Amino acid sequence: DQAMLDYAMVVDLPERPVSRPDGTLRYLHTMSVPLFDAAGTVEYILCIAEDVTRRREQDQSLREALAALGESEARVRTIADALPAMIAYIDANQVYRFHNFAYVRQFHAGTGGVLGATVRSTIGEERYRTLEPYIRRALAGETVVFEEYDEGTGGRDVAWEVTYIPQPASDGAGIVGFHVMRQDITSHKREKKQLMMLSQIDALTGLTNRAGFFQKLESAMQNSTAKSALMAVMYMDVDHFKPVNDTYGHNTGDALLKAFSGRLTHTVRASDTVARLGGDEFTIIMESLGRPEDASAIAAKIVSVVQAPFKLGDVSVSVSTSIGLAFFQGGLLEPEELLKQADM
Repeated sequence: DQAMLDYAMVVDLPERPVSRPDGTLRYLHTMSVPLFDAAGTVEYILCIAEDVTRRREQDQSLREALAALGESEARVRTIADALPAMIAYIDANQVYRFHNFAYVRQFHAGTGGVLGATVRSTIGEERYRTLEPYIRRALAGETVVFEEYDEGTGGRDVAWEVTYIPQPASDGAGIVGFHVMRQDITSHKREKKQLMMLSQIDALTGLTNRAGFFQKLESAMQNSTAKSALMAVMYMDVDHFKPVNDTYGHNTGDALLKAFSGRLTHTVRASDTVARLGGDEFTIIMESLGRPEDASAIAAKIVSVVQAPFKLGDVSVSVSTSIGLAFFQGGLLEPEELLKQADM
């Protein structure tokens, strides 16, 4: 205190235990600040005391959680810093109490990190509004897993899988904070998307297959219902395909199906989805139609285009197609029922 008076210092004292009249023990963090009069003489000493007991309990809970892993805190930090995942502990006041080096790279590159900072001040108000519901659930005792997306270097979108794990108090009375694990799953999402695309492609023609067709049809019908937009589904097969296949063999039959699918693709709009359901059965999904006559005109064009002979190696074959057309503009109809209407 005398040093504060002599040098006009702000004295920040270490946390210290204080016994309350009821016998409970609390920890106080105190600061002493000199206040001067007009002549520059110390007139008052302002003492500020903050009860930090809960924060100490949270820190102790984290240390106990780390100890439960069978590692020292220093070793756990060494391991955590070596991991590419972002790992942190956030207390009940939404203040960072522990984080690994990945957090520094993500939020405060070139600084000491985010220890002691709140989540809100670290990530910004807009992002905080998105994450706050998950934070509330974690602090209520729920383990939360969700995905998050942001823009990485070079405009590359990054996908994250985020897990919030609540940390109970040492006595089991309430939640004192939660652990965060944030992992970059961009590559996994990309591979999953590629596998999904491959699983929805017909190997022979390169068109959308049956599974992909129904997924696209369901999405198109939902969009049609939401916007009250007119759409149509065409159903067709290759007339006289079986005689060609029986006469010239499966290789010629396969070549015919590929050539047939090529003519369909070049006749419809770029936004339309052409699919092969199997065998010689094909479908087309047409969204955002201005009027029913637009789909009818394209159907008539397809019938005309298919009538031209198909040159398949040394063989020239002639086939035709019959097209069923069904329209949809919202409602409770199932995709299978809409396709059945087009088939009929």
